[in-house]
Amino acid sequence: MKKILLGLLFSATLITTSGLTANAADTTQTSNGTVGFEGGSITIDNGDTDLSAASLDFGTNKIQLANTDNNYDNTNKAAAVSVVDLRGTAAGWDLRVKQNAAFKNDKAATNQELTGAILTLNGVLDANASTTGADAAINTGVALDTINSDKSLMAAVTGKGNGKNVANIASSQLMVPKTTARAEGSYSTTLTWSLNATPANS
Repeated sequence: MKKILLGLLFSATLITTSGLTANAADTTQTSNGTVGFEGGSITIDNGDTDLSAASLDFGTNKIQLANTDNNYDNTNKAAAVSVVDLRGTAAGWDLRVKQNAAFKNDKAATNQELTGAILTLNGVLDANASTTGADAAINTGVALDTINSDKSLMAAVTGKGNGKNVANIASSQLMVPKTTARAEGSYSTTLTWSLNATPANS
């Protein structure tokens, strides 16, 4: 008799526990959240009409004899250029730059050109101004030593380059040979930036 009673009590416990487990499972369900995006365009500096933000200024310097070539530092500490790729495809791109002419001083009677002067762009990624995870490759020591010749400053291979990538070029320099005669006044040149919306070479 005792064996039968114990058996009945054990069976009742199993039934009660199984019922509780089934009810708990029924109160947990899932749902989905979705969001879609449509691809946009790719531009230099948000598509602005000029690149004044990338202008360089090497200051006003005294004319004097020197034993070595002169290296002048850029004084525009905010100098930068950016590529904004909103296509959403990470298809890659290549930002190139060229110097259109030698540094010239049109108001000078003689020595109107800075013969042999070389502008060197030293780019670094500005992580604070770029979007999170910016991954473009930025070159430093880009010497514009051949007039009207394109050089790559910043590029993204296939699989990279989405969002905004900003190259800080504030540390750029201008080298003027010690043998180059200079006239009083300002010398200037222009740079042309071009964006190739296809992948750079890996």
